[in-house]
Amino acid sequence: MKKYRLLLIDADDTLFDFHADARRAILKMWKALSLPPVDSLYETYEQYNSKLWSKLEAGEIRINDIRSTRFYELAADLQLSLAPAKLSSVYEDYLSQEATLYEGVRETLQYLKKKYTLVLASNGIAAIQRGRLAVSSLQEYFSHSILSEEIGVSKPDPSFFRLGLKGFDDIEKASMLMIGDSLRSDIRGAALYGIDACWVNNKKKERPDDLPIACEVFSFAQLRHLL
Repeated sequence: MKKYRLLLIDADDTLFDFHADARRAILKMWKALSLPPVDSLYETYEQYNSKLWSKLEAGEIRINDIRSTRFYELAADLQLSLAPAKLSSVYEDYLSQEATLYEGVRETLQYLKKKYTLVLASNGIAAIQRGRLAVSSLQEYFSHSILSEEIGVSKPDPSFFRLGLKGFDDIEKASMLMIGDSLRSDIRGAALYGIDACWVNNKKKERPDDLPIACEVFSFAQLRHLL
């Protein structure tokens, strides 16, 4: 395996089981606000949410557009009288306290930190991601965090890396590796910026032919045997 010095690591669906966390958060929000029962609540919400995140990765919208739109559409669909902004605020508060780690994540980060500089690289909402890092105590493993909301640009835009990695000018691109689950944001983003990428293919999808992938693992924990 090629020698690296700096590892950029995605958060959701790489370290955290995002869908498990989001499902719990929206159910807690629903209960806290005494909203009427809805069949397949999370699945209904995710229809809107996933489309918006795809638009974000395509550069069509920004993080704040997701925050303002996803619950507006959900409230309209379910004919809720409560303000979408209230739904969003309560949901984000609950989500910031949810941090389900995949098996072996903590042990793998402990191992990697001894050998590399670790940088978190996430498209997530800053307050949510920082809250989850605190709840899980993962922040101690990272030298720096790049959060798209804070720098104003999201993966796969190469500016995400260019702006986020200011202060690491002594590390050449050839010594950097992006690790993440998303082909659209993590792997494509690394390619556009000109660094290697390791695909965490935890859903065992077919490997694409049109993206350069330096290595592939089926769980984050497998990196201990690779790096």
